[in-house]
Amino acid sequence: MKEELNWVNSVKAICIILVFFAHSVSLSGADIPDWLYWLYDPIYVNAFFFVSGYLLFKKQLSRPLTDESCKEFVRNGGRNMLSNIFFRIIIPSVIFAAVEYWPKHLIKGGDMNVASFLRETVGGGTYWFLSALAVAQLLYLLLLLTRFRSIWFYIGCSIVLAVIGIVVESSGLVCMLFMATGGYYEGYEGSSRARVFEFVLLSIAFLSGVILHRDYMIGYSAYNCDISLPGFLWSMVGVMWLVAICKWLPKSSLLTFMGRNSILFYMMSGSLPVLILKLTPVAACGEVLSIIITLLLSLAVSCLMSAIIVKYLPFLKDLRVLK
Repeated sequence: MKEELNWVNSVKAICIILVFFAHSVSLSGADIPDWLYWLYDPIYVNAFFFVSGYLLFKKQLSRPLTDESCKEFVRNGGRNMLSNIFFRIIIPSVIFAAVEYWPKHLIKGGDMNVASFLRETVGGGTYWFLSALAVAQLLYLLLLLTRFRSIWFYIGCSIVLAVIGIVVESSGLVCMLFMATGGYYEGYEGSSRARVFEFVLLSIAFLSGVILHRDYMIGYSAYNCDISLPGFLWSMVGVMWLVAICKWLPKSSLLTFMGRNSILFYMMSGSLPVLILKLTPVAACGEVLSIIITLLLSLAVSCLMSAIIVKYLPFLKDLRVLK
């Protein structure tokens, strides 16, 4: 279990670093090399969904939860899952979005009114990833009421819902494709079939690009609801590559801390780079140095603020600690 948690935390930590990097690059306006962009962009968001699905199905499709009847699941496992969605995802995102709303609009500009405030906070407009994750987990909660134990049932439902998500442009539905893949991987991890699964995934992605004679890196975005089969496969190749790397990494207290508190870091990943660029002379250092300094300062401040929240204000992560 410790080894599994180590690679999971490492994946989340590396991805949150890439989130800060992507925001720093975007705000700087710099043109980065294409190879660098394609190296991280198909991976860093989808890996979060992959790991979320891995953890969800690891818990929900194993005993004792699988032995619960529908009525028992509603009272126990389902109730706990619903509570986690609200207290660890929805409520913290609303609180942080409300705190961030006024400074963000004062610095970046834009209309400040009740409708905008509600859209950015209660409507989930500030943290699209957390909104999508909450929607996906609520839908999986409903699917788990069927008490089906086979991951293939959830994969099938996820594919159907992801297709609907592409049509109606719902990130919460599209991301289920990546979460279901994480659930599938969990079922075969550590077996010879896991290695076969990774090999087949890599092979299909490569052959798709060759056969279709197209840029097979396009079409992997849950955010834009733009998914194609080659793009999805290419993204999953990158995610599996990152997972393989993280399984070789030694345990790091910094990565573990960042992984365990990745939601806190994510909620600061948009505002801190903006504040640093606006309130310091970093932008005058040149594009490359500006990106590096913004990234490092943002991560340092995020680590400090997360440590303070975890120790002194833990209710910002989960209101249930106030009980």
